[in-house]
Amino acid sequence: MSSNFKPIISALNLKRAISAISSLVDEATFKFTKEGMSCKVLDPARVGMGHVQYPPISFKRYVCDTDTEITINLTELDKCLKNVGKDEDIELGLELNKLLLNIVGTRYKNIMKIKTLEPTSDDLASKDTPRLRYEAEVKMTIDGFSRGVEDVRIVSDAITFFVDKSKFEMSGEGVLGTQNPSFVKGQTESLLSLKVDENVNVRTTYPLVYLDDILAGTKGVSDIIILEFGNNMPLHISFGLISGVLEYWMAPRIQNE
Repeated sequence: MSSNFKPIISALNLKRAISAISSLVDEATFKFTKEGMSCKVLDPARVGMGHVQYPPISFKRYVCDTDTEITINLTELDKCLKNVGKDEDIELGLELNKLLLNIVGTRYKNIMKIKTLEPTSDDLASKDTPRLRYEAEVKMTIDGFSRGVEDVRIVSDAITFFVDKSKFEMSGEGVLGTQNPSFVKGQTESLLSLKVDENVNVRTTYPLVYLDDILAGTKGVSDIIILEFGNNMPLHISFGLISGVLEYWMAPRIQNE
């Protein structure tokens, strides 16, 4: 293994990163610097964008003397990790055009090699993530939010978010009827906090298929989800992590006049 690239990460953290970004793409480039590991992805339809970042503290050991980028097929990487226990650790390394995964533990040892790929045409690794000023911010328990999404999915393939100073509502409408989960400030336990610009009501619609994929890919990551959005603005989703960043952006659904 390369002497200047030997980070050790828990299998749980690595699996979570793979699951989170594979909800949008099949291949991804991981960038390792002295600040830690990061990965930015944009789905082929350019509707959803994801960003995962683990600082050195998220690793069991972090050794990376020079900036390193590794592009990998996520499906193949996930297959290799299928039988690795979540409580085991993995030492990463490079050997020519292969990523090395060295299972570190007392119960089982194995060194796996996966062929690396050429970087994708979208050079997202060197670009800053979007930073917008949103009109509304909603912090919820993931259970409460997921339940609302599941209810709307029964009747629609799109979900509308509405926020005023007192409540956050989801809604959907289809041939089978309507759904309208509501979370009232100070009354609904799953609504942890709500902020909205003064004298502003926010209503925007988003495609459910991307939201479903994101929720599936981040299951178990956090108990808290934070939504930031505005009228006809992208939706920004982030999670309450102990260390690191996991966030997404989703373009609003264009409504036909």
